[in-house]
Amino acid sequence: CKEMNITCKQLLMPLVEEWCKQRAREIDTNEEQLDKIADAEIVPLLYVAAGVGEKYPDLLELQRRHDREHNSTHERNIKLSWNVDERNDATIHDDGPLVEFCRRALFSTELQRTCARSLRAEVDRLDSTRRGGLSVSARSESAAEMQHAGDSFESSFRTLCHLLQVFSKSLDALGARSRQSSNKDAGIDDLVVAEMKRELLLGCGSCLARLITEYCLFQHAGEIEGDGDSVLFSENQTPNDEMHGVVIPSFYQAVNMSTLNFPFFVMQCRPDQNGKPQNPLNYLRSEFPGSAGLGLSQMWSLCSENGESMDDSSDDEPGKHRLDLFLHHLSETCLTLVGIPFSVLDKKTERKVLAARREGILNRLEKSQDKEEIL
Repeated sequence: CKEMNITCKQLLMPLVEEWCKQRAREIDTNEEQLDKIADAEIVPLLYVAAGVGEKYPDLLELQRRHDREHNSTHERNIKLSWNVDERNDATIHDDGPLVEFCRRALFSTELQRTCARSLRAEVDRLDSTRRGGLSVSARSESAAEMQHAGDSFESSFRTLCHLLQVFSKSLDALGARSRQSSNKDAGIDDLVVAEMKRELLLGCGSCLARLITEYCLFQHAGEIEGDGDSVLFSENQTPNDEMHGVVIPSFYQAVNMSTLNFPFFVMQCRPDQNGKPQNPLNYLRSEFPGSAGLGLSQMWSLCSENGESMDDSSDDEPGKHRLDLFLHHLSETCLTLVGIPFSVLDKKTERKVLAARREGILNRLEKSQDKEEIL
């Protein structure tokens, strides 16, 4: 049932996007009417139930059987309220298994806010394309899709920020205990801790760097030559890596809190129009407006294994590990780059992250049949 809830919530946003496009075309662009309609509207319950029913035909058949037994009609169901407390007659039978499932599993105040924001943004988008003389089809992303991209990015961004800080803090504590240990042979050498930090930076750090870069490319598409198609991300992994073949940092996919091994990403560039190779950091500095290109290039210089060879202007501070410099750089530049400040880990958030990670790892152990993974 938990997996079904997760799947249905993933189906919900595309349904909202589709409905917003249809509904926006029906709404008069008169501001008075828009204020009355758009702020209060939500994707119809039946519309969502139909989409969920396509995914789960057995549940759809149970709903149809219920409708036949109670003489329910689609015309009546269209006006069904999402809120169970607002049904016209709660003393009568429920509205059927499929409808009740969608109502109880998918309705939330966040859904209401998302629908209101997305619908208003879609109406504004249609209005702006008409005024600009562009056809609606000339715009590749709907306003709802852009809203979804922003929400998805923020969730993945905060998760990776927190994970990176939790891991870094653990390694700092490990190194401190080792230095205080009287029995050096029983402790962990500083070089070992430094190597673990390096792997953390090249793994989790490069995932976060790719996530930020992808979102910057998404935000500035149209301002950058070729919409940023010249940028590539190669994945350096061992054959046994559990994440092989999975694109973790894409802002359309949630970051798994129980991830054990992060892929090592390296940013590259396709050759230019003359077939000449391009330096990826120079490309970022030249293509992105303002200080964004410089911030992105410094970020990749810090988290890439060949960062110094990618950028000869490296100015690492002596005595500081590049992981610490990377975290400091993000804390200074994220607000400018992506419009969201770097999510600093406080004690309350740390407890939540550790609890969620512990639960995720335990769930994996219970389901895993791979002896190597369990060990």
